[in-house]
Amino acid sequence: MTYFQSAFKDKDLFMKKYIIASICFLLFVIAVMAFLATKNGGGDALTQKQKQDALEKLLGRTPVLEEKKTSDAWISHKNQYVSFLYPEVARIYDEDDKSAMQEKSIFDSFHFGTDTPKLYGVVQVIDGGTTQNLSDIPGVLMREQQPDYQKSAKTIASFSGEMFHKNADTGVEWSVFFLAKGKEYSVVITGNNSQDAEDFFNRLVASLQIP
Repeated sequence: MTYFQSAFKDKDLFMKKYIIASICFLLFVIAVMAFLATKNGGGDALTQKQKQDALEKLLGRTPVLEEKKTSDAWISHKNQYVSFLYPEVARIYDEDDKSAMQEKSIFDSFHFGTDTPKLYGVVQVIDGGTTQNLSDIPGVLMREQQPDYQKSAKTIASFSGEMFHKNADTGVEWSVFFLAKGKEYSVVITGNNSQDAEDFFNRLVASLQIP
């Protein structure tokens, strides 16, 4: 047998195996669909948990039934205290918000995170009480006392604030604090990449409005 004859024979064998594997996979998919359709004996539609359990038995592993969000759109968080844009794909940490807003002095608390880029953000509106100076805000005072932070002036929605930037081995942070209409406002974005965090921070802050 020549080299070319051997090569063609190997290729032909590979194609046969590929076709057989494809047919087996198709039959498996059809079997799964048929199994799910008849699981309830023609009764009500399967619940999400029933589908999860049935597929787990067939596959021998935990199936992934939800598609990962991939939208690039930004949507609005808006209430009587503040409005701003954030990524539609962001995870909202409701439990953190509920925990924070148990404090009567916190009017709004919005915790969220994104996977790409890997970032975590917090936007809060707090009763300013008798606070007159930015340096009286605990978050500002703490950052002013730590050498890792660089401070600069920042105007947000026509209000003067103080912006902080930290780029350390422990992580990256961009944050801003300002006083408006008797309330303390803060935006804190943390992550691993300084440029990603800065771009994200700038876009969110640029969209922020005080009603």
